[in-house]
Order: sequence, then structure tokens, then C-alpha cells
Amino acid sequence: MGTIAKSIQTLLSAGDPEQPVTISPEKSRRPASDDSARRELVPPADLSRMELAIALHEALGTEIVGSSTSAFAFLNPETDTLVIVSENDKKFIHVSFGDWISYYAMDIAQDESAAFIVQGDKVICSIHGITESGDSFGEAAMRALLAQRRAELAADRAKGCGVR
Repeated sequence: MGTIAKSIQTLLSAGDPEQPVTISPEKSRRPASDDSARRELVPPADLSRMELAIALHEALGTEIVGSSTSAFAFLNPETDTLVIVSENDKKFIHVSFGDWISYYAMDIAQDESAAFIVQGDKVICSIHGITESGDSFGEAAMRALLAQRRAELAADRAKGCGVR
């Protein structure tokens, strides 16, 4: 995994590079816990409260992500609202978009030796030869990070297909 990939992994995992973030294009659902098969076999009366909540959502076909030991989340499509379920508010972090840009995106851009130029009302960010612009430093950084990651993925695919 390239440095941009590791950086984006860290960004998506709220700053914890050891916390895996998996998004499958075919099936955008990751079981809320490694023991989801166990929950299907255990009688409802023997499940913990969090396991019970997750098992019910799984049985209803709700796409969820999280853990029965901390928190899980699902998107309510009727209200376009992310619902986070937790027995302990310290088990999840809400990060506003502004804070996310200011801290995570800019931190990753700094790790990638990003260079910025302000030109009029636009900010231009260059990372490893990839240049993108945005309305703010954070937006330009995110655009450049995404473009760089896509370039890394394209290069990896080309290598795998024998394309040079």
C-alpha cells in the first residue's frame, strides 16, 4: 500500500491507522462484528444488548458498520441521516467537516510534503507531481490526495495487467 493509501486509510479511520476500513464495491456492507455468524446461531435471549441490536439490523437487511463492543452505524435512507448506536458516548467521535479538513486532510498533506500556492480566490495543492485546486487549503489538499491515490491505483492496475 502506497503512502497516499496509508494516509487515506488513516483519514477514513479517524486518525487510527490500525483501525481497518474496508469498502467492498460489490457489497458495501462489512459485518458489524467478526462474530456475525455466531449471532445467527445464538438465541436472542443469549445475545448482549449491542449484539441483539446488530443482529436485528442484519436480519432486516440494514447495511451496518461497527462493532458490538463499541458502536455501530447505519444510514437511514428515509431521512438521509447517519444513526450511531452506542452504549458509551466515548466509543465514537463526531468530526465536523471543517475540523476534518483542518486536522486530518491537512495533516496527511503535510506528511506527503504538499506544496500550496494561493492564486486569487483559489488554493492550489501539489503532491508528488499531482496538482489540484480548491476554495480552501483543506479542499485543495483533499482533491490532490484523491487524485494522487487514483494515480497510484491506476499504476498498480497497469502493473498487474502487464501494461507499461
